[in-house]
Amino acid sequence: MSTGSTDFSPPPATVSGLPASDIQAPVTEDSVVHQAFPVRRPESELKDFMVQVRAGTLDRRRMQLASVTKARSPWPWVMLGVSSLAFGSFL
Repeated sequence: MSTGSTDFSPPPATVSGLPASDIQAPVTEDSVVHQAFPVRRPESELKDFMVQVRAGTLDRRRMQLASVTKARSPWPWVMLGVSSLAFGSFL
């Protein structure tokens, strides 16, 4: 607003200036207040138990597993390719 303007708007109402609301919820004997549902765990989880393992031990085992899985050569795949080529050339 400019200083010479005659327009006036009141400030927004504050919480303390508003009247309290009068809202009531009907309460009967039939009304449901709480419902509980049982949680079923899968059978595989019923047999589980917690195990603590040191991080160093876990890292060592992971490195051993990685070295074992990377050490294999793909000979079965090579033989499958050779046999497929031989079978294809026979037909």
